[in-house]
Amino acid sequence: ACLSVTSMAATIIWIFVDVGFEAARVLVVTILLGLGWVPSIRARAREKQDFHKHLSGFTVKDCVCSVESDRPIVYSNIADLMRAQGFVSEHASEDIALQAFDE
Repeated sequence: ACLSVTSMAATIIWIFVDVGFEAARVLVVTILLGLGWVPSIRARAREKQDFHKHLSGFTVKDCVCSVESDRPIVYSNIADLMRAQGFVSEHASEDIALQAFDE
């Protein structure tokens, strides 16, 4: 972290010397405004990583159906979707289609 701060300081000094005060001021403002986004971007990256971790253990067989008697219909619809979209052969069994959905 210190190296990057040092690099930024050296760059700002170089701009002061090379192109003048106004360009350096614009650079400083740009850097400071840019740094304001860092916590937000990091939080979003963490959320995305957590989401992927959560999905890595997903299986349709463990899902909760509010109306349990609908489970065969839901499975059939998922299998039909997987076949229609070409993710599995149109002749694939429901189990094969559901496994592909889980992946």
